[in-house]
Amino acid sequence: MIRLIEEYGGTDEGQQGMLILANIYYQQKKYDDAEIYFQEFVDSYSGSDILLSSGYAGLAACQEINDNYMAAAELYETAAKTAPDYIESDNFMYLSGICYLKADDDETARQIFKKIIDTSKTNQRVKDAEAQLVMLGEKIPRQ
Repeated sequence: MIRLIEEYGGTDEGQQGMLILANIYYQQKKYDDAEIYFQEFVDSYSGSDILLSSGYAGLAACQEINDNYMAAAELYETAAKTAPDYIESDNFMYLSGICYLKADDDETARQIFKKIIDTSKTNQRVKDAEAQLVMLGEKIPRQ
């Protein structure tokens, strides 16, 4: 895989290989190596918004593992906004809200959860967002 990246790094396939390698490192719990390749991928890739979104989410997950919750929150939010029609977009936005909570930024988390409820296309995380708002002391109107 590394040979593919070294020899074909400037090609679409080589860049996608970077994302695959980053995911492999992440699954092996080699988070520092994964972060390097996720970062290189998002810095250089200019193809599919869905793949780029996945790269940002992988980078966010590495930040979250290292307790860098604010950075993780911002990266998950970037992942969601990069490919808003991607089926995982609501999930990335929800994870952003969770990381804002972990970073003690309850107000931004509250805004994220409300946005999920108001704009979710898939309804994938609406109930979870409502539950988080209830835990933050918000009343959820019955629909």
